[in-house]
Amino acid sequence: MPCDGVSELVVDTNIFLHASNEGVKYCDSARSLLKVIIQNDIAICVDDVYDSNPARTTSRIGSEYERYITPGTHGHTMLLTIINSGKIKQIEKKKYNTQKRILTRIIRDKTDLVFVVISIGVAGQTLASNDFEDLSQRKRLTINNKFGVSIVTSIELMAPTRR
Repeated sequence: MPCDGVSELVVDTNIFLHASNEGVKYCDSARSLLKVIIQNDIAICVDDVYDSNPARTTSRIGSEYERYITPGTHGHTMLLTIINSGKIKQIEKKKYNTQKRILTRIIRDKTDLVFVVISIGVAGQTLASNDFEDLSQRKRLTINNKFGVSIVTSIELMAPTRR
């Protein structure tokens, strides 16, 4: 089964957006990935503090979810299901300040940076992202070699032979 052995995962906002957009090649795999998360014991990890009340949220990941995932869309419905089923795990970002300083030389976008930094602290060190503009194949390889973080697409995560 895809995602075997995955208990925690950082999910880039674009996965939720692609699950809502039938015009992109990642739509089916993004929907499948979110469905697997919902149906299995897999937590989505975010930086602290993520709260359902946006006024109390200091999480960059949570803020990005709130800003870009349109209410009423397929991705938003799946995010709400994940939140309501208690599958959000908060990771303390301050623990990874040393790695963050090094990563700032690789990743310029501050939000993408947080997604990668939080991935360092999750079991399996995996970030699901379909973004190759900010996280090019070269950057993905460098990040994996230096920090052990695997940045994989929803298609790769849903491949039946993935280990």
